[in-house]
Amino acid sequence: MFSQTEHSVSYPTESNKSITILYGSQTGNARALAELLTLQAYRIFDQECVKSNLECLPTIHLLSMNDYAPVSRLVKEKGVVIFVCSTTGHGVPPDNMLRFWKKIMSRALIPGRSLPADLRFAVLGLGDSSYPMFNFVAKKLYRRLIQLGATPILSQVNSSQECEENANSALGLADEQSELGINGVLRSWIPNLWHNVLELLGVPISERLSTFISWCNMKDPNFVFSLWPKYDITCCSLIPKPSLQSTSEQSLLDRIVKQVESDNTHSFMSNPVPHKAQWFQVVCSNRVTSSDHFQDTRLLELTCKSHVDSNPGEFRPGHVLYVQPTNRKEDILYLFQITGLDPSERVKITQRHSNFPLPSLLEELKENQCDVSIAWLATYYFDLNATPQQYFIINYCAFAVNSLKHSESSTMQHIDIDRLQLEVDRLTDLALAETSDAIDDLYDYIFRPRRRVVEILAEFPVTSSLLSSQNIFDILPGPIRARPYSIASPPPTIALLVAVVNYRTRLSAPRIGTASNYLASLDTGDCLSGWFDTVSGGFNFDRLLTLPPPSCLLIATGTGIAPFHSFLLYQRTSLLPYLDRANYPTNVLFFGCRYSTKDYYFASDFQMLEQEGWLTIIPAFSRENVSGTAPSRRQYVQDQLAEYPEIVWSILKSPQSHVFIVGNQKAMPNEVRKALVCAVVSENHMDTNSAELLISQMETDNRIQIESWT
Repeated sequence: MFSQTEHSVSYPTESNKSITILYGSQTGNARALAELLTLQAYRIFDQECVKSNLECLPTIHLLSMNDYAPVSRLVKEKGVVIFVCSTTGHGVPPDNMLRFWKKIMSRALIPGRSLPADLRFAVLGLGDSSYPMFNFVAKKLYRRLIQLGATPILSQVNSSQECEENANSALGLADEQSELGINGVLRSWIPNLWHNVLELLGVPISERLSTFISWCNMKDPNFVFSLWPKYDITCCSLIPKPSLQSTSEQSLLDRIVKQVESDNTHSFMSNPVPHKAQWFQVVCSNRVTSSDHFQDTRLLELTCKSHVDSNPGEFRPGHVLYVQPTNRKEDILYLFQITGLDPSERVKITQRHSNFPLPSLLEELKENQCDVSIAWLATYYFDLNATPQQYFIINYCAFAVNSLKHSESSTMQHIDIDRLQLEVDRLTDLALAETSDAIDDLYDYIFRPRRRVVEILAEFPVTSSLLSSQNIFDILPGPIRARPYSIASPPPTIALLVAVVNYRTRLSAPRIGTASNYLASLDTGDCLSGWFDTVSGGFNFDRLLTLPPPSCLLIATGTGIAPFHSFLLYQRTSLLPYLDRANYPTNVLFFGCRYSTKDYYFASDFQMLEQEGWLTIIPAFSRENVSGTAPSRRQYVQDQLAEYPEIVWSILKSPQSHVFIVGNQKAMPNEVRKALVCAVVSENHMDTNSAELLISQMETDNRIQIESWT
């Protein structure tokens, strides 16, 4: 295959101008886009028409916002800072942006004087307008930077757009729900960005350069192919690649498992990955929903297997356990059957550029200077179960197009050229989708049926058979993202309440959640890799663990009850010795589930707390016929809040009271908030505006905390 090594851009170590790209990403999409912008910058500033107009090429930096420290560096930036971020939970920044967010939002920063006017910036937000806090973080960051004194890059094009922020190309608000998806904004925002950056640096925009930075060129397979490789991959295997065609499934699977075990022992020294993780052993795993209920929910109890000389870490109510899952054996086997890759082939992965350090999952390899097998990467690294973004299709298309170009080489005589041409045509349609019909086709193929990476590879067999250890890092998505699970028990017990994701779309095979099914597959005695942490927008129960404990209103649905179970049992254990019954805290729990007998999690514990006078619980069973005769309207937690406004107000009227809400991000938090406002109006005889102000003040004081998921 054609190598891009000779196209790598050489940058000076010092420059009076810089382009700094900072990202905040929860699921990896914002990071992938920030990486794409960085790679595009490399190519743009490698053009002769650009270099000839600059005395010194700008330095290019790519960092997560948390890694951009100290934030005071912004004052010294000479050039352009590009922020790419998403919004997670109920309008909170991603985890790898949280520290930066707190500092940039600090009240100690003086408006108009904290950032210089010559700091030029742009903000790109990725969001979904079907959620109430659409691109909240990007909008707020944009306004805050202007408030502190920085200057946005002005638009040349978008002045006709209705939204005030979008009228300025310095703020792009990409929307997955728009007719063209996020491309509806990116197709104009990204070329506009580079146009303004180049003009700011004094580079005249020729017709050739304008074409080069156009959206069409940036999606062109030849341009995309020129961005590779991101890492340096060295093949360390000296043995010729064996054919897998005559190998039985079980024999191949045995080879894969044996190879992965060997790598874990020798390349990773039996340490968990990533570097900050530790081993946890499964003590027990029990299904806690009834056998006739469609939802399989597991309660796993774990114990930490830390070495004697290491600190296993501590957690408090509201903390999470990040779990690092692996791919299912079926998908790993399928990958090798589709591609013909040799699972025992070994590669050494090294950093190519400081902007692209090795992912944390591979840090141990760097420290030990070890190579690793493709089998290990297929198990732990490549996200085979993911429903990919369009970037994957664009990269896959670029690889297919380049393969077709070189189809006459001696190493490719065996391939079916006609079939490869058909695959290239289809991938091109998907990768270059721009019209509403083409985007609809893309959504029908990938997003609506939730088609997975490994399934897409199977539908393009000739292209997939040409994948090699040299190029899979530029095509397959990875690493597999660790998932946070709220700890459902008080310390020191570690328990996780896990709803196993398994549902159907129009595809024949069910859609299966990576992490939940990984956890459900573990038996007693098995080990998993994970670590304790907090999440952005997570609960802080500290004030309620002091004497005297303030009143507390807890509102949860489904497995969202986990942190409340941890908190209530911990609060009882910690405070009970210091309180007589008359001074027990006022804790009220509104809990929503489907059935009282099938998925009422921790019912016996809550009933015990209620009998002791430590808790009042008001359940809402959405699938039960509460009238006992005719079918009735489904009852949700917000309905129960409306049913008991006097109880709600008895909590809210206390100046130290706290409210904790956890549920599905799309509707539940807003519906609950409306119910709280109605309770204030009803019981305190306030008008709606005054009630809204009271609830808003509680939110500002962090006395109302919301944790939500998509």
